[in-house]
Amino acid sequence: MTRFTAAACCLILLLSCRSAWCQSLVVLHVAPEAVGDGNGSTESNAAKFDDPALWKLAQQSLGSSPVEVVFADGKYLFAPTLLLEKMGSDEHRLTLRAATTGNVVIREDPSDTAERNPLLHLKDCRNMTMRGLMITGDAHCGQGIFVDNSSAILIEQCRWIDFTGAYYSGVSVTGARAINVVLRDCEFNRLGQDSHAHMVYTAYEPSHVKLINCTFIDSAGDYVRFRDRSDFGVVYGCTFRSTGTYHNGHMPMIAVPLFNDDNPAANVERPRYEYFGTNFLIAGNTFIYENAEQTREGWGARYALIFHHSGYDPPGRRHLLTPQEADLLEHGTVEQRKELMRRNLGIEIDSVRMFDNTYENVASQAVYRAYASYGAVDRGWSGIIDITDLLNSDPVVHSAQEAIDYFDTGKDMETSP
Repeated sequence: MTRFTAAACCLILLLSCRSAWCQSLVVLHVAPEAVGDGNGSTESNAAKFDDPALWKLAQQSLGSSPVEVVFADGKYLFAPTLLLEKMGSDEHRLTLRAATTGNVVIREDPSDTAERNPLLHLKDCRNMTMRGLMITGDAHCGQGIFVDNSSAILIEQCRWIDFTGAYYSGVSVTGARAINVVLRDCEFNRLGQDSHAHMVYTAYEPSHVKLINCTFIDSAGDYVRFRDRSDFGVVYGCTFRSTGTYHNGHMPMIAVPLFNDDNPAANVERPRYEYFGTNFLIAGNTFIYENAEQTREGWGARYALIFHHSGYDPPGRRHLLTPQEADLLEHGTVEQRKELMRRNLGIEIDSVRMFDNTYENVASQAVYRAYASYGAVDRGWSGIIDITDLLNSDPVVHSAQEAIDYFDTGKDMETSP
């Protein structure tokens, strides 16, 4: 009996070692300059970080094993972009990590004349981790990391420090195939050329973008944006701080904006209409505006969350309000105001969960703002209305992991039109 049990255990062990958990990890090394082909156990044989052969080897290795690409400590000039396209595996994870957290410094090459290139571009990728990188520099570029129609992406323990040359963002997440992108334990501090730049920018139908235990300090534009059908967004355990000294202004910290510059009456061939997402979980965060007593022009409004529309109404919506509608949204009963947001804006406000946050010098926790632009004609009203009391404040999660899992479990899975 004892002999049979030992044999059975041995068989179980052999079978389990055929799974991904027991397969050997392939480790490749890269450096700012090549000293080898990267295929080895030490950085003494590191390949140049943008060597196509190294990345081809990484993709091939994912067929049988998880892969780590280890970046040696040093300064990396991206000229113009490190493009990783169609990389990843459903079965095995690809990890890009710093040999020493914070000692891998990524910069834009100032000799690059195309000022809006991303530094690292993930296009149609899946099942990847980036860990411990620092992105900095004042040379003009588009984004630090561009997550382009890529899914199951984890960015953790990364830093964007004095990334003042960014035009669009520290991280952009775009496209309907951009699903389940998590930023965890990251830091953003002083970012952007002007109000176009955001620390995290999502747009054009991504879903399940989750910001967990991150720090955001001094953004030139809105700190975090969920634009145009960005939905099922999570912001949990983060700290937002505006000193008021960066670009001499205070900007909204979480924005859900639309910019509808296509006229539905005139543009019928290839219109691009933008709609609001309606499912958000914003909890356990701290929002701080310093120097709130300043009143000079340019210091801006101090909002934790803003829903914004400018331009034409897209088909099926009336984002531009009449004076009567604006009065109802501001002074009606709670149910009347919720129904107006549902009918006019497509926002189911009960699905916007915002609770257990801390606010310091915040003028409004949540507002709706709209005005006509791009040639659109308003309906007699433009301005800002406080909607804080309409938000769903039920505390449905109590930890970072619960926040990460919340929308994935089927709760509140209502979809935007």
